[in-house]
Amino acid sequence: MITIKPPLTIAVFLSISADS
Repeated sequence: MITIKPPLTIAVFLSISADS
């Protein structure tokens, strides 16, 4: 698991997850 402060990465991850 990677810890990232900006929620931007989370949004991208969710986008990719939803795309799958």
